[in-house]
Amino acid sequence: MENMPIIPIYTKDEQKRLDKISLEKDEKYVNDIESTGEFISNLLKKNGVYTETYQLNDRNEIDKDSVIADNAGRNILEMIKTADISIDGLSALVSDITKRFPNIKFSAKVDEKNLILNFENKINKGAMVNWVSQDTNQWDEPRKISGFSEDSEFAFVDGSNTGVPVSQLELAS
Repeated sequence: MENMPIIPIYTKDEQKRLDKISLEKDEKYVNDIESTGEFISNLLKKNGVYTETYQLNDRNEIDKDSVIADNAGRNILEMIKTADISIDGLSALVSDITKRFPNIKFSAKVDEKNLILNFENKINKGAMVNWVSQDTNQWDEPRKISGFSEDSEFAFVDGSNTGVPVSQLELAS
């Protein structure tokens, strides 16, 4: 009994095929994080806050057919292809998005029969920021945001009349 050979569950070809499928799923998930994060970031540049409300069914699961997009014609569920469409699955996706996009503040709550996702741009008036361009901090000290351009693409900081691209700002720690 001790010298019996261990027989793999899958052949080498089957395992290669399964590994390839797994890698493709991982790449799609990363693409979902990137595209959804970019979408939310762009909305936050304009509005500062973005909310989505998902109706829950009697089993407390997300009812994909009754999604209400509060602030836009698109919504997260339309963009993602790989996430588990449950409260936990969606929360995990959003958690991964906010890790990749640290300027996004995220909160979620369940309110009777709704899951409410709220995103807020941490880069706002009064925030202390660093200007990072080409992987280099351009200032010796963090600066306080005093305002934004009309299109919200540039931020103005105390002590300067020149706008800095919002996309190049990072919150000071």
